[in-house]
Amino acid sequence: LSFQRKIGILYCKGGQSSEEEMYNNETAGPAFQEFLSILGDKVQLKGFDKYRAQLDNKTDSTGTHSLYTRYQDYEIMFHVSTMLPFTASNSQQLLRKRHIGNDIVTIVFQEPGALPFTPQTIRSHFQHVFIVVHVHNPCSNHTSYSVAVTRTADTPSFGPPLPTTLFRHSPELRDFLLSKAVNGENAAERGGKFLAMATRTREEYLRDLARDHVTTTTLDSCSSKLAILGLSKKRDRSGSTGTGDKGGKGTRWAYSVPPEFHSSGSLVWTVKAVSVTIPESIYMLGISSEMLVLVDPKKEREGAVSFHCSCRDVLGWTYSSKGGLDLYYGRAGRLAICPIASNETEVENEINHIVKRLQVVSGGCETREIPLLRNGLGQLGFNADSGGFVIEVERFSMAETVGLCPGARLVAICGQPFCSLTPDDVRSLFLRAKKVTVTTLPPDEAGKPRRSFSELYVKSLQEQRILRRSEGDIEKEDVIARKAETAPETKNILRTLSVQEERTEFRFNKADLAPPDIIPQPDPSRDEVMMDDTFEEPQAEMSDSETLVHEETFSPAPSTQKHSKNAISPAPQSLEDEWQSISDLTLACNSILEAMSKEEILMTKLQSWK
Repeated sequence: LSFQRKIGILYCKGGQSSEEEMYNNETAGPAFQEFLSILGDKVQLKGFDKYRAQLDNKTDSTGTHSLYTRYQDYEIMFHVSTMLPFTASNSQQLLRKRHIGNDIVTIVFQEPGALPFTPQTIRSHFQHVFIVVHVHNPCSNHTSYSVAVTRTADTPSFGPPLPTTLFRHSPELRDFLLSKAVNGENAAERGGKFLAMATRTREEYLRDLARDHVTTTTLDSCSSKLAILGLSKKRDRSGSTGTGDKGGKGTRWAYSVPPEFHSSGSLVWTVKAVSVTIPESIYMLGISSEMLVLVDPKKEREGAVSFHCSCRDVLGWTYSSKGGLDLYYGRAGRLAICPIASNETEVENEINHIVKRLQVVSGGCETREIPLLRNGLGQLGFNADSGGFVIEVERFSMAETVGLCPGARLVAICGQPFCSLTPDDVRSLFLRAKKVTVTTLPPDEAGKPRRSFSELYVKSLQEQRILRRSEGDIEKEDVIARKAETAPETKNILRTLSVQEERTEFRFNKADLAPPDIIPQPDPSRDEVMMDDTFEEPQAEMSDSETLVHEETFSPAPSTQKHSKNAISPAPQSLEDEWQSISDLTLACNSILEAMSKEEILMTKLQSWK
């Protein structure tokens, strides 16, 4: 298995569309450089000791620098047209084309004004997939990208699917392009000319093995050597539900992990499986180092995969009372499988083989079924959030006694998968079920809740989007604040406020007046951003209503009573009301200082009279 990929990148300026025009662009423009900064890091080729994709790392004959990155388990080297050697006397630019023309996947970057791209202008037998990226509003705060993909007729379709909206200048664009490029090369290798070439090469290797490395030694004579690779049994008494050392029904066998369980390729079992997405039937279960798949044997030659998920998305498993195995994956979805075997002992052996394989390739663990008893008030003694994560367990409650702890994850309630239950269903089961049994995943070694790789990835995207949104809001607020401070009609009011803020010893009534140096904070609900697959088109200018909303967060509160009212009311105040509030605050502060001054004069006269 190879985890090294090379991807070509062509630069298309405005008004260009042909292959020769793109190869003859000597240097990169600002928009193209900005785009390259998303994909990877610019590295010096001389002395470069990682994957170089046939580039010269000794004499700089293929350029001095290139673009390199790592994506998941892959090393990716880009053949960037403007970084490869340019020959002024050669219009075909063969020094560039000899690298990019031999790449299966090519990214075509188009500047504004570029003509429509068609792969018919590309003369190559190896370039099978083109990812066309067109930039809008380059080198600005509203830069966005539209993406299109074209492939040869013999290349199977591949994901991820194209979105219906534009991409921002963000890590989401990098993730999409790299995953699309890697999947595109993998798809091209599974179809058409590349598949025929690979098949012919494998046949030659097999023929060479059969011709030159055959032996007359029988299998029986080397059985002692092959026994080393066998499975060594040992009894696991912890999960036994039978009696005595004979091992009754429910006895589990633990096996030492043989070498083949660490292989990168897929190990296969014939199982009966069912889930929400697939009907109950007989499938071939394959578990590789990366993926878990179910293939319908009747459609095996057609490549019909009925179910698939990443091994990193496997959360855990439960030994079913019916002699099978329940796998939990993703957002606690459940897949029930039962190996096909002639007797119960072989079924148990196959289940243990599957579990051992999952222990090697996934981060999952065995679940726990916990029966819960209600207290005198009918309560179960714990709290969980909407995702099924236990956030609190009452001390000395029955839930704590049976082993439920914060950080555990509910994957099933009363035998029903948690992901298929609505909040009302969960509430109904907790309140009305005669016997409440929860299937839980314990926290990981660090005490944190167990989450699948997909959940962690989506969570990281949400955090990045919230961070970028908050940074954008801060920049807009800074601009608005500077505009407000430089407005001629506000200079006197702001100067008066600054004088009042310097005097910090004056007294004020908390019930009627807030101190003038308190500025209301933005409503936290405005900063909550929900994960959404779409976003609006970037606007070049803000509307007046948006300006007013941002200016509202910079106006001092005239009183705690008015401030609370503004926090509850969804409609923003007008600009005149804002300045009227500031004016009222200024008058109130002046009246307090005048009263204090009169009191001080009165006390001086009283002391002189005494």
